[in-house]
Amino acid sequence: LEQDDGIDAARMFQGMAWGKDLKARLHGEIEGKVLVTLYDTDVDSPSINEKLTEEGLARIGKRHEVFEVLDRMGNSDSLGKLVKDLKEAQEKARKSRKGMWIYGEIPEEDEE
Repeated sequence: LEQDDGIDAARMFQGMAWGKDLKARLHGEIEGKVLVTLYDTDVDSPSINEKLTEEGLARIGKRHEVFEVLDRMGNSDSLGKLVKDLKEAQEKARKSRKGMWIYGEIPEEDEE
């Protein structure tokens, strides 16, 4: 919530999730963090993760972080599909200059 678009992301997430029965796909756990994809309908529809990313309110990790997670998780099909979908959603947001992409590319020092 402390990032520039944090409040907008929280509001969008609340609108999609509050008071609803969600479906979750658990991909595994790394260093005490559970990797989860949330769905507001069925698991074949776009995920909440993907919708937030497409609005420029979330983004995927750095390339080396993504590969590290995929390697640790054994390159599961569901996680590979999630990464692909999130990359596509992020590219849409970037091209449309939505959310955090409003000014174009994010400088490297701002990615922390």
